[in-house]
Amino acid sequence: MKEFIIKSDLFTDNIPSGTLPPCMGIEIGDGVACAVSSLAGDSLTPYMRRQLYPDAGRGGDFITFSVGEDGSLTELARLRELGNLRQLRLSGRYAYVTAREDGLYIIDIGDPSHPRVARRWDTVEFATGIAVCGKVAAIGCRNYGVELIDISCPALPRHLCSFSAGEVQSVFIDGGCLYTGSWGERECNIFDIRNAMQPKQVGKIALDGRGDGLYVSNGLLYLATGQSSRAMKKTAYDDPGFGYGNGLEIYDVSDPSAPVLLSRTKFDRLHFTYFDMWDVKVSYPYAYVSINYLGLFVLDISDPRSPLVLERYHISLPAECRYFADVLGDKDFNRTVVFPFDHVNDPRGPVCGIAVTEGCAYLAGCLSGLHILRSELFHRTEKSERAGESVCDYYDTNPGSGLEGVRIIRTPGQARAAAWDGNVLYTACGNAGIVIYDEIGEYLGHIPTAGRVMDIKLHNGYIFTAEDSNGLVIRRLSDLAQIGRFDNFGNSIQQVILPGNNRFALMHSGCDSVVIADISDLSEPCEVYREANKPGLVYGRQASLGCVGGRYCSFSWNSNMTYWYDLGGGQPEKQPWVQHGVSTSLGICPYDDERALLTTRAGYIIFNIRDSFTLPIEDTAQLEGGGVGKPALFGKLLFVTNRSRHRADVYDISDIRHPVTLKRMILAGDPDCAVYNGRTAAIPAGYQGIALFEI
Repeated sequence: MKEFIIKSDLFTDNIPSGTLPPCMGIEIGDGVACAVSSLAGDSLTPYMRRQLYPDAGRGGDFITFSVGEDGSLTELARLRELGNLRQLRLSGRYAYVTAREDGLYIIDIGDPSHPRVARRWDTVEFATGIAVCGKVAAIGCRNYGVELIDISCPALPRHLCSFSAGEVQSVFIDGGCLYTGSWGERECNIFDIRNAMQPKQVGKIALDGRGDGLYVSNGLLYLATGQSSRAMKKTAYDDPGFGYGNGLEIYDVSDPSAPVLLSRTKFDRLHFTYFDMWDVKVSYPYAYVSINYLGLFVLDISDPRSPLVLERYHISLPAECRYFADVLGDKDFNRTVVFPFDHVNDPRGPVCGIAVTEGCAYLAGCLSGLHILRSELFHRTEKSERAGESVCDYYDTNPGSGLEGVRIIRTPGQARAAAWDGNVLYTACGNAGIVIYDEIGEYLGHIPTAGRVMDIKLHNGYIFTAEDSNGLVIRRLSDLAQIGRFDNFGNSIQQVILPGNNRFALMHSGCDSVVIADISDLSEPCEVYREANKPGLVYGRQASLGCVGGRYCSFSWNSNMTYWYDLGGGQPEKQPWVQHGVSTSLGICPYDDERALLTTRAGYIIFNIRDSFTLPIEDTAQLEGGGVGKPALFGKLLFVTNRSRHRADVYDISDIRHPVTLKRMILAGDPDCAVYNGRTAAIPAGYQGIALFEI
């Protein structure tokens, strides 16, 4: 094996024109290349953001390049500050770019010197993976599975369906089948999507590492795996599987329902939780595998049962790079780290994505910009273009089960949240704005919005809407006029919680932050508190669904920690009480003036919010079907909804230790938090619409 070191010039005084730090992904088309960078979310340490990019805004640039005969790139144009960009794919004259909490961008690159956003799509959840084949695009939405959209007209995409597939990081389509790199489960799930309205799971593969990049060619499936193997029993350095999951697995999928393992090639030991991405591209007889800090591997796969590593490239950052010192010195960084290299004297730069063409490979360096490598081993990669077709309406043919007495109201846009004003329902419908219905689902009106509406609350005669990058918007309920807006500097607002004193609004910001604004002057809300918890992301609705005692609100980082904030005084105050292990699939809502209800794997816990603990602990009660989901409590009626499992249940908890099941439903859409006006319940169910029923 030949080893090559790529010297990074990111930290020199003169960054060459056209470089792209930090580069998250690149794709090469016919005569044009497109790349994405991101300064959003957890991409950079505070030091790097402050020292290297002091003038940067929110980041998230999309850049087009012309490609020279020698593979060199010349920048043509750039669309700035699109958001938390991650992966991209090119198809025809369009680029499809995932942007995590900011959804999916469909960008017209017909004139690469003047790219333009043709459409920003409201994805089901964190848009991470992307695959495009024919008329169908598949979006990997992390914990919320896969979303399929019809792109027959790219400027006017149409939602087809969403389905669970684990924690999906990347997706690939070939021969009418969709393959997932399911990260947390260490799996690849295989679906038949020839009828894109009725996807059917046909296979599942247990991987010996966390799943991410994947590629299918000529009946063979190539999977890049990372971090820890299935042998891991505990997250600790002395565990025999910890950090040993990095490698390439090859399967025969000529029959996708019966995959056959051909080989498993292992690379160096590595475990590090920032920039945890890996990818694979194939041009027979070569495979090109990137494993973040381990770099790029070139393998001879002429015998898929016995691959041979031919070359290896890794990025070497200069000694003055403070990235590792910055991260490891962060008091909030609490994850075990394993490096196969001396990160003090030999710091490595991670690779987040790769593209390969004749004679050239392009490495997207998350900390080091864009690198072009040349070798006779690099050859252009191709893939299948056969996918599913749209033949019927998924939600009409597959409404769900347990829906007796339930009215499904099809909404424009994605129904994400709702709020009652008596018998009038105000619905947050994503890109479609606010749509108003009566109690039986008759349309009453529409309020257009400048941003994608993610959440809605009615409070003291006002409408508060979390409008994504447009911030928090405040309108009078009486005449629907906008009277104020909290500007979150382009960062997405996903959820809003309001205490009883009318002084503060607590908001979920971006992918990892909580922000609190003073709204005592509704015309000029101002920020008074912000906190980012870098080791943990925030999926879905992780703020408590209301305030305990009208003043205490919690906020949970994924599987990490839950903090409480007192919003009842003159200034918000973070409290010392901490609950650990509240994952993205669980939730908290107020129970009384001192206690909260927390859903668990089996049921729920009623706990005093001043009690610190780590899950699991003994449940107060168990629920039929388990308690996984977001709780909403109205008197003694408990609603538990789960978007990723498409489930919505209703219980009577008059006897808190012996709850009674009133209704169990499976919805085809993605059910979010329920609301109840004392007579009728409303459950926003994503692109399926609103489920209304009396109880």
